[in-house]
Amino acid sequence: MIALVRDGLLLLGVLASWLGSLALFRLRTPYQRIHCVAFVTVVGGFCFCLAVLLTHPGSPLGWKAAFILVVLACAGAVVSHATGRALLLRESSEEKR
Repeated sequence: MIALVRDGLLLLGVLASWLGSLALFRLRTPYQRIHCVAFVTVVGGFCFCLAVLLTHPGSPLGWKAAFILVVLACAGAVVSHATGRALLLRESSEEKR
């Protein structure tokens, strides 16, 4: 039963990654595309981390996967914010020209 749930989580993580990748082509502005990257990081990362935790409960590998998920979520938020801010500054400097 655990193997079936694990495989389902892995499939869901891969589908979320594909969905976010395809959405990059669909969305028009860079601000909208930032949300695709955040979606893949959070949803895909959560599914993969949960699959590892189900496969190796209580082991150091599970704790490492959880730590990586937290780091990715925090770093992803910082990088998304910095990218959005850089885009905003670039647009405002182009308007002044």
